[in-house]
Amino acid sequence: MSVDKKSNINWIWNEQNKTWEAKFPVEVNGQKGEWLIWMTERPSYCDRGRWSVGVDGIGCSGPDDQEGFTRYFFSIENAKWEMEEWVKMRQEILKKQQ
Repeated sequence: MSVDKKSNINWIWNEQNKTWEAKFPVEVNGQKGEWLIWMTERPSYCDRGRWSVGVDGIGCSGPDDQEGFTRYFFSIENAKWEMEEWVKMRQEILKKQQ
């Protein structure tokens, strides 16, 4: 089965921080807010991935330490798609926990 890994979110290039960024509305423990996902390019000698990904909570808590951030990806397009899928999956889990 083939998966279309085209991003559905409008990722914005932040020139000041040199990051790709997108905000996702979320609800964490009854608090509505956003998760800001940001991606920054790593030095060319890094062999664990070309892109580093982090998540910050705005108006709510961000992911906890067990979520495994910072994460690394070789392809920026794969990183965008996988993080979009991760937010969807994580929100489903959070709803079940409430």
